[in-house]
Amino acid sequence: MRLTALLLMVFLVGCAGPQPVAPPQERSPMEVTNVEQAEAARGEEVQIVGIARNAKLSALLQGSGLSVYCIDEPEWPAALVGQTIRVTGRLESSDAFTARRDPDGAISAGTEGPVWVVHDIAYRVVE
Repeated sequence: MRLTALLLMVFLVGCAGPQPVAPPQERSPMEVTNVEQAEAARGEEVQIVGIARNAKLSALLQGSGLSVYCIDEPEWPAALVGQTIRVTGRLESSDAFTARRDPDGAISAGTEGPVWVVHDIAYRVVE
């Protein structure tokens, strides 16, 4: 009798189907404020707060300990320039924009070395 009840219970539990699983909780992007944090967050989605500036390369976010190019944005809208904004996006370091020297010694336009860039950004003004 006990064996029959146990088998019936196992059968009923197995027939109940999968139980709902709570969806994974989304993590907030890490806030990055300096180069050391940027190194640790390379390739990750991050948040960075700084002053919106326009540069020759692209829109720039100038922070107190880290400046990043928002490389997918050619420039900030005029109303944002000088404003403190929070940018969320994928952080990378790139040497693709480094100035090059040709065989004659001429130096091309470009950066002095690798720069921090953020892709796929969203942004908002910090009040």
